[in-house]
Amino acid sequence: MDLDGVIRSLVDAGSQCAFHGNPGDGIAPLTAAIKLGRAGRDVAMLARASWLLQVCVASTGLFGSALHIGRELRQWAAADTALQVQDFAALSATTSASVLRQIGQYSRAQELDESALAIAGARVSFDARIGLAADAVGDDDIDQAESMWQGALAASDDHDWRQQVRLGWVEAEIAFMSGDAAKAAEVGARSSALARQARAPRHCAKSGLFWGVGLVGIGQAAEGSQQLRSSLGIAMELELGPLIWPIAGVLADVLGDDDPVAARGLRGQAWEAITTTAADLPPNLARVWLARPEIGRIETLK
Repeated sequence: MDLDGVIRSLVDAGSQCAFHGNPGDGIAPLTAAIKLGRAGRDVAMLARASWLLQVCVASTGLFGSALHIGRELRQWAAADTALQVQDFAALSATTSASVLRQIGQYSRAQELDESALAIAGARVSFDARIGLAADAVGDDDIDQAESMWQGALAASDDHDWRQQVRLGWVEAEIAFMSGDAAKAAEVGARSSALARQARAPRHCAKSGLFWGVGLVGIGQAAEGSQQLRSSLGIAMELELGPLIWPIAGVLADVLGDDDPVAARGLRGQAWEAITTTAADLPPNLARVWLARPEIGRIETLK
C-alpha cells in the first residue's frame, strides 16, 4: 500500500471512531494520518483528517485542544483553493462553533458558523445552518432559532442520518424553549431511533438526553430517569465529557430528595467532567465556563 493508501486507511478508521464508536480511540490513527499526510500528496485527505481529529477531541471534552486544531486547519487551508479543502475548513469552523456554544460563547460561535457558510456556500451549508439555529437557541431567540432551523431543514438530506439527528436535537431545544416538553420527548425518541439504526452511540447518548428530559417534563419521571441512565451509561463508557456532565446533572435533579446519595454521586461525576474540560481550556475561557450558572449549581450541590 502506498503512502496515500496508508493515510486513507488511518483516516477511515478515525472516522469510524468519531461517528460509530469511541471518539477517543480515533485520536491516535488520525494523529498518525496527519503526521504522514504532511509528506503525502492528498491535501484534501489531510484536511479531512484534521477535521475528524477535531471532532474526536471535542467529543472527549478537550475543548481547548479542539479549538487549537480547528484554528490550525483553517489557517493553512486559507491558502488552498481546492473545494474539498475549503469544505473541511468550513466544517472545522462549525465544530469550533459547537465547542464555543457549549462554554456559553454564543456570539463567537455565530461568527464562526457565518464564516463557514461563507466559505463553503451550498456544498456543506447544512452544518453551518444548524449551527446558527443552535446559536439562536443559546441567545434565547426563538424566532431566529425557528427561522434558521427551517433553513437547515431545507438544506438537509433526508437520507443523511447525521443531519436528521442533528435537526432533531435543535428541534427539541426549540420545543423546550416554547414549553412543549411532549414534542421534545417525541423528537428525542425519533432522533434516538435514527442514531441506533446508524449505530452511532455518541448520537444515541445525546438524543437520549433530550428524550429523557422531555419525558420528565410531561410527568413521566420514572421513564425519563431510565432513559437518562441509559444515555449516561453510554457517555461514561465512551468518556464523552460534554455529555456526562449535563446528563448526570439533570438525572441528579430528577432524583433530588428521593435519593440524595445517588444525586450527590451523579453531581460528583458531572463535576469531574467539568473540571477536565476546564483544565484544557485557555484560562480566560475556563473562567467563563466555570462561571456559567448551571456549572456553579453543580459545584454547589455536589
